[in-house]
Amino acid sequence: MTKFYLTGLLLLLLAGFLHFPNNSTDNDGVVIQRNSSGTVLPLGEQIRIARLEKKISQKDLADQVGLAKMNIEKIEKGFAIPQKDAIQKMEKVLNVQLKLDSY
Repeated sequence: MTKFYLTGLLLLLLAGFLHFPNNSTDNDGVVIQRNSSGTVLPLGEQIRIARLEKKISQKDLADQVGLAKMNIEKIEKGFAIPQKDAIQKMEKVLNVQLKLDSY
């Protein structure tokens, strides 16, 4: 299979997941990402989903937050945990309320 085919398939699966009704909103209308059992998604996954919903590239998010693109990649994959100020900047840029998981 080609890389483009797999990417398209992943995007279709993700698009279906993004419309799953287990997401809830806080008082400001900001979406809090939850999985099918109602628990909060891992921080990196919350960031990745919010970034894709806003149609922001990893590079653009990194530039706006003041991090390297490589750091955004590591955060989204769960290999790195951002510092508090970076989390606050990402919340502002992505207009989401990020919830810390079990880290």
